[in-house]
Order: sequence, then structure tokens, then C-alpha cells
Amino acid sequence: MPGIVKVRILEGRNLPVMDRASELTDAYVDVKFHERNIFRTQVCSKTLCPKWNSDWFKFEVDDDQIQEDLLQIKVFDKDTVTANDPIGKVYISLVPLTCPGNHNTISGWFPIFDTLHGIRGEIKLIVKVKYISETKQSSCGVKFFYTKTVPPLYELVEIKSFVEELVIEDDPEYKWIDKIRTTRASNEARQLLFLRLCTSLQRKIGSKVLELGGNAVIGYRPSVDLEGSFGVVVRAIGTCVLLKEVETSFVGASDTMDSHLTTPESENNPRLLARQGSHKKYSCTSECSEPGPLFDCTSPTLKFPLSSPKVPCNYTDFPFYTMGGFPNGFVSSIGGLVSSRSVRLLDKLESMPEESDSRDKLWLELRKEVRTHMKTLGCNAVIGYSERSTICDKLCVLSAIGTAVILNTTPPASSDQISACSPCHIPYNVHSSPFNITPYTCAVCGSGKVPDILLTTIDALPNMPVNGNGCFVKVHIFLFFGGSGRIERDNYKGGTAEFAKYRRHRTIKIIEGLKSI
Repeated sequence: MPGIVKVRILEGRNLPVMDRASELTDAYVDVKFHERNIFRTQVCSKTLCPKWNSDWFKFEVDDDQIQEDLLQIKVFDKDTVTANDPIGKVYISLVPLTCPGNHNTISGWFPIFDTLHGIRGEIKLIVKVKYISETKQSSCGVKFFYTKTVPPLYELVEIKSFVEELVIEDDPEYKWIDKIRTTRASNEARQLLFLRLCTSLQRKIGSKVLELGGNAVIGYRPSVDLEGSFGVVVRAIGTCVLLKEVETSFVGASDTMDSHLTTPESENNPRLLARQGSHKKYSCTSECSEPGPLFDCTSPTLKFPLSSPKVPCNYTDFPFYTMGGFPNGFVSSIGGLVSSRSVRLLDKLESMPEESDSRDKLWLELRKEVRTHMKTLGCNAVIGYSERSTICDKLCVLSAIGTAVILNTTPPASSDQISACSPCHIPYNVHSSPFNITPYTCAVCGSGKVPDILLTTIDALPNMPVNGNGCFVKVHIFLFFGGSGRIERDNYKGGTAEFAKYRRHRTIKIIEGLKSI
């Protein structure tokens, strides 16, 4: 028993009308976690804003249950004659409450969601988690960030490795049950399955991050693939990094800010005093001789830390990074866009002995091809990397894409040593290029060679010279699949989908005046 979960239901508001006669609702709440007993509040009759103020409901849970299961809050309308009508549910993941340094309590208003009617009011509750011990498989303490850059208030210490994971489960929509399946029941079963698989996936990736010596994942990209009767595939990729929290100091603010916070009301209000105390720790001053560690005196924009993060010298099998933003000097040259696509039939995947292994092999083939393209361009890493799958009927198209670059493991000590246009110079030999290219002389330095068009999956690098204003570009290509026999039709689909990207690139390339995307 490494943990205790306590829940208290306080009140609700803006609930829907469930009794047409009185135009009110008789609401109560069921609280459930894992397979434990279900706790129930009292029924608040004839109101759309019930106030339950229940006692603390207590659950004794194991480590794997805290990290993978969800706290389920179900709101019902009490009926004396017919069955109780469901109003909606709230699912809460307890993983953020187990991270070291974080508060182990979450409270506030949560939207009540119904899969048929959407948001149906709000419920106010308090959840507390007391984490007693950790097991060897625990992934507590790992933070996940969807952003492709270093999040604010953190400093990048070291970039570890590319991490990925994949899990497969049967789709409840295609399972046989001995009772009538309602639309709401099917939706809720799927919704709960997706959430549980995502938390399970996050736990597995978190365990990998701890083994690599990291404490966070940047560029975390989870995705759910619905393969019909073949199951549900949940997968995720990210970049394992080591982050360090930095002390913030707001520079350039007025000294009178704290004086405005101190009022006669705040002296007698512990909540306002708590807010004021938490605000004072940021040391607001109007006089400053040097900029703070993160903020500038004239501009409140974030800066990269002065210390340079470490990049692994001996890369892993796949030097891919889902991060798209690096400090100035780490990217010495951009090779260009690298991608790989594969077309498969789902019924062929089902015939394989291990479904997870078969899908892992497919993604492994794509990553190997992307790595080959990267080396052909004379690069040593792929940044802004992403993976995507598109399923139509029994046809599955897998794609992997990124930007091949030369990543410096020891960047220059000064940004003055970096030429602003050097990342755009071609890193490979033009004469031995595997494709036809017309190089142009760099208009900035007049010595380097640049391609006629540069396609990337990342934002413009710091200090990169950009001429003119950008514009949004979108290209559609419509394909018609034909063929009478199945083999002929499948071959046509695979070949057409595989090479459609080149038609799209040619279409983008003819736009006059466009040099990079």
C-alpha cells in the first residue's frame, strides 16, 4: 500500500434539468477508483446547484494503480420509479499529484462531461494523495511537456535520447457482450479505455526516462489509432531531457506593486495574505544594473540560459529529437526535410503472432529509412521529428518526418563566432548528391551554397536572416483509386500514396518567391 487517496465532494452548479415537472434535479455523486468500493454522497433534492459537503472518501491504493488508473466521479439524477439517469462524469489522473515538489492536493471546479450532450455543469471537489513509498517500476517525478522548446522557468541541462512506446488493446466497440449496448455505454467504455491506455503509456515512458537519467520529456506526442476490429493502438514519442528549475526574478516592475497588494482587507484575509506572500518571493525591483537570469529589463521575453546543455556525443540508434527549438549555435547546418512512408493492410498485421511487435517493426523500418536519408545528407541528427498514421478502411499509411541537421555537441563559447547564414548552407557535397539540385550562392556571406528551396519542420533559428513577410501555404492533392482485382487495387493504392508527397513538394516549389518553409 504505497499510497492513500482521499476525495471530498463539495458542491455543484449549473446542472441540467432532469425532472421536467419541477424543472430541477435530484443529484448525487458516486466516487470510484480502480476496483475499490464505490462511495456515494447524499441526494440533494430539487436544485440545480447542490451542496453535498461530503465526508472524506478514502482509498488505499497500490503504486501501479495510482499511475495507471483514473479517479472516476459520476453524477446521477435520482428517480424513484425508473432507473437513475446519468448526468455526466469527471475523470482525474493522479499522476501529477505524485511528482516530488508538487502539491499533493488538487481542488476546484471541474466540468461534468457527458459523451452525448457535452458539458453539463460543474462540480467542486478536493483530492489529496499521500504517496508513502515508491516501487522499482515507479515513474513518479517525470514531467511531460507537449511544447517543442524548453518550457519557461526551466533550464536545459542535458539532452538524453529519443524515447517511444506503443501499447495495443481490443476496441470495446467490437467486443461481444450479452446485453444491449447503448450509445452512451459504448462512448464511455472507449473514453475510459483511451485515458487508461494513455496513462499506462506515460508510465512506461517515464520509467525509460528515469533509466536514462532524465527527469522530463519535451515534445511529447501521444496519439490514438482506431483500427476497427483490429484494436486500438496508443503510441507516443518524445525527447528525454534533464531539466533544472531556475529561480525567477521579475525585473523592471514597480516597487509599488507590493504596496497595492497590501490592503486592510488582505490583513484580515489569510487567502490574500497567502497570495501576497507567494508573490513577494519573486523579488520585484525597479532598479537593476544587470538583467535577471530569465528576464530582460526592457522586454519580458524569456532567454536561453547562459550555460550550454549537454548533447550526447555517442548517439543512440536513432538520433531523433522531437524538440524544435535549440539555443543559438547548436544547429550548425540544416540538411533539409527527411521523411519516410509505408502503406500496409490491417488484415495482414492481424495475421502476425505478436501485434505489438508487428507494429513496432513497421515504425522501426520507417526510422531506419529516415536515418539513412539523414546520413545521405551528411547530417548527424533529426530535429522536429514526428510520426503520424492515417487509417482509411483497412488501409493504413504510416509516415515519419523531420529535419536533418548537423548538431554541435560543443557549441561555440560566443555567439559572435556563429555566422547568421551558416545554418542554411548545404552540408553535403553537391556533386555527389543523391538527387538533382541547383545550388545558389548565399546572398548574405557570398561564399556558401544554399539550395533553391529549403523545407523544414522547425521554426527559424535564432538570428537567422529572414527577408520579407511569411505567408501560409496549403496544397491539396486528390487521388482516385482504381483497379478491379484486389491485388491490383492494393498495389495502386500503395504506389500512389507513397509517391503523392513528391507531387505535393513540386506544387509548393513553383510558388514564386518562396525559398523556405
